[in-house]
Amino acid sequence: MPKDVKSVAEHLRQLIDRSGGDALRVSWGDFYAINEVRRIRQSRMDLISDVAFEEEALLVTYGAKSVLVATDIDAPPSSLQP
Repeated sequence: MPKDVKSVAEHLRQLIDRSGGDALRVSWGDFYAINEVRRIRQSRMDLISDVAFEEEALLVTYGAKSVLVATDIDAPPSSLQP
């Protein structure tokens, strides 16, 4: 049985907090383990992204090799300067 998406969002928040950073990369294998599934449908990924944003202020996106999780922070424009 897959873990409920709110628990997934909370788990991702804990990972970010433990890392001490604002973003992290999670391999698909680890992401499947967090969700307690073998595969994830697009509709579940959309729901995870929505709940993570609404409940934990996290941005969740993915590529072919990994899932990216970042906090939605209000960074000053000067932080983007080299």
